Amino acid sequence: MTFSSLRQKEIIDTCSGTRLGSLCDLELSQDGRILCLIIPAPFSLSGIFKSETISIPWSEVTMMGEDVILVQLRAGSSERNRKIKEEKRNLP
Repeated sequence: MTFSSLRQKEIIDTCSGTRLGSLCDLELSQDGRILCLIIPAPFSLSGIFKSETISIPWSEVTMMGEDVILVQLRAGSSERNRKIKEEKRNLP
């Protein structure tokens, strides 16, 4: 499977039935394993001048279909990961 084919898949949270969006990036380990799927955060006026992303840990991916990637987000996991990414960006 290629990155470009992954980018075309819609990501859906099976717990809430929410469409989370499409993949924009991947976080990889040193040996090339996928650690996280990265998707753009939902649009908000506060985020208009900075690009926020949400990281979905690979452990929360339950299935990859032909058109979708199903994830089962644990409460607070994506919010926690988004805050961590935001803090990393703000470091001097």
